[in-house]
Amino acid sequence: MIHKTQFYLEMNAELTHLLEKVALKRKISLRDLKSEIDMKEIQDRESDYPKVSSILLANEIDIDALRNATSDLLVLSWRDRYKFHTFLKNSVFAKNAIQALIKDFPQDDHSAAKRIDAFIENLNTAGISKGKEIINESHITLFCSLFLTIAFPDRFVDFRKNRWTNLAKMLGYSLPDSNDTYGQMLVWAGKFAREIAETPIFKKYWDTEHSLWAVAGLCWNLKGENIVVDGEDPMYQKIKELIQNKKQIIIYGPPGTGKTYHAKKFISEYSTEEYRVSDTSLIDQTVYILIAYGPRDGDIPKKKIGEKFTYDWTGNRNWQKFFDDLQAGDVALVYFQAEHRLTSVVRCVQKEKESITFEIMLHFKGPTYSDLHKDPILGETAIGRATMSFSLRALSDMELERLIKITPDLSYEALGITIDTSDIQVNNQKFVTFHPSFGYEDFIEGLRPFTKDDGTLGYQIEEGIFKEFARQAFNVLSLKAGIECEWNDHEDIPELDPEEKQQLRDLAPKYPFYFIIDEINRGDISRIFGELITLLECDKRYAEENEMLTVLPYSKLTFAIPPNLYIIGTMNTADRSIALLDIALRRRFGFIEMMPQPKVIREILKTEDPTIQEIAATAISLLTSINEKIIGNYDRDHQIGHSYFTKLNEAKTTDEAIKILHFIWYHEIMPLLQEYYYDSPAKLQEIIGNDFITITNHDRSFLFKEELSPKEFLIAIRKLAQKESVTTPSGIND
Repeated sequence: MIHKTQFYLEMNAELTHLLEKVALKRKISLRDLKSEIDMKEIQDRESDYPKVSSILLANEIDIDALRNATSDLLVLSWRDRYKFHTFLKNSVFAKNAIQALIKDFPQDDHSAAKRIDAFIENLNTAGISKGKEIINESHITLFCSLFLTIAFPDRFVDFRKNRWTNLAKMLGYSLPDSNDTYGQMLVWAGKFAREIAETPIFKKYWDTEHSLWAVAGLCWNLKGENIVVDGEDPMYQKIKELIQNKKQIIIYGPPGTGKTYHAKKFISEYSTEEYRVSDTSLIDQTVYILIAYGPRDGDIPKKKIGEKFTYDWTGNRNWQKFFDDLQAGDVALVYFQAEHRLTSVVRCVQKEKESITFEIMLHFKGPTYSDLHKDPILGETAIGRATMSFSLRALSDMELERLIKITPDLSYEALGITIDTSDIQVNNQKFVTFHPSFGYEDFIEGLRPFTKDDGTLGYQIEEGIFKEFARQAFNVLSLKAGIECEWNDHEDIPELDPEEKQQLRDLAPKYPFYFIIDEINRGDISRIFGELITLLECDKRYAEENEMLTVLPYSKLTFAIPPNLYIIGTMNTADRSIALLDIALRRRFGFIEMMPQPKVIREILKTEDPTIQEIAATAISLLTSINEKIIGNYDRDHQIGHSYFTKLNEAKTTDEAIKILHFIWYHEIMPLLQEYYYDSPAKLQEIIGNDFITITNHDRSFLFKEELSPKEFLIAIRKLAQKESVTTPSGIND
């Protein structure tokens, strides 16, 4: 366990280093950086929060006063502020909910986390996330964080997970557990902020009464900060240059060279962001499809707009489960059996025990049964599979969206349907691992099984992980460009004019989306990408000079790859050489080789203990020696990476260092070498020596020897590493 003083020294060093890098990148001094952050983030909190605090801590919260005090709250975006004031509209509920959160707030962290989670659950169950003005859970958590930050400025901070975890990664601070509740994460962020506030570098530049508000401002200002300066981290500079030119790269090399680590590190240092984009949805509105028979139900297509008719319920029609849900005011599309197509829009005006009265709203020439059955989307739903098997059925949003799209005279407005645009959070990175069974259907789109109404198995179209991510990247880019369009599921990519496309091209580098494919060579890449392999090229991305669009085989929707989507793949050359990759793929990707770097083992050590440093030097010599032999009798693609030995940085004592090295050797390095040289015992013995294996059966097989004691192990390893001295450091126990 690190001593408290030592902890703050380390935290201070990391924060100093971070601020210096940011200042250097922005080409300003630290004091100018401080002024810049103050101007953008901290001053707003210092001016806005105190006037709200007294309202929140009063015995009775005045909602009108709270509304007025937060009308110009600059730390909230206009969209967040609108949602906040929507929440305050129900003043009684809002007052009770806020007071239940704030009053007699618990002192211990466990109870505090439970109080926070109870507040969020209360608002969710109360249904404020529904209705005409949607307030989703992301808004609720934002309100909670805001209340606590203002009411308890020495304990809580404005919280968004990505921003605080990114800062924690930059400073080497422990991250919250992935299973933590929002309350636990909010408590964690407060602790983290207090640790920052106690560092000398922070006190030097932000000596303020409300230090946590200043820490929050610092965190907000450094979101997604590019902290790589010119001349620093040349590998990352190379990745950045190559990915801008090619749009997709592959980092390749032997196992254990840190390929995946550096791919993620590059993104975290250059761009990690969570965006809010609009998500269009129907609001508390169910639309039905009604099967009408003539002459029993009358000739509905010939009835006049506004005319009413009665749909008798006699107990023998297959619609009871939807009849119970149908309410006056609900809308239905009429499928008229006599014409075998959709013909009308009707509204329920009265529901009796055995009959429903509908009013004619609209007549239109809708799709026929054949049209529905053959449609690539509707054909796999109930209305396309068996139109006559029900009398009344609720339509899904997807089904309704598709019907409107293929029916010229039909629209949401004509149906009297309210459309809402709410905010959803979108992260700008996605991680996936390829494997032999991974296919086009997982990546782009495919058919997924589902259970039909009659209990039998059916199939429906479902978009894959890459297609979904491409839509998100496009929607964020168009939002930032001020273009009012949205690419939704089950829709073609929007058509833009040349000026709008130019806006997308100009802004693409500022709003990157990164798709990381780990172990890219373990999947059948040609089959996974399919026709998208051509669309990957820089000049063939959407809005680029030679833009290419394709029609997807299952949904028949038009698809393209947006210009702000970048692909980073990692490839283990021990599994498959780069020379074996498809030429078409190699032409469209840039490649960066990552080979073993033994010096990293010494660079990551956090101790100055000379004995531990000596053991690290032994590990470096060992790695170098083994890799030289592997290159000589195997190839360079099967070398051992330095990351196997990075666990040595955890050692606090000499015995711990030897124990870690012992584990690495016996449980990671030797099994890997055994896999490489399973059929070549003599070559394996040449690499690891006589102290660790015995050749048997006339050089055709081998046995591993019993594990050596720490003292014997270190001597054997040093001998193997071709060290001149094989003496043992003092203090090492057998």
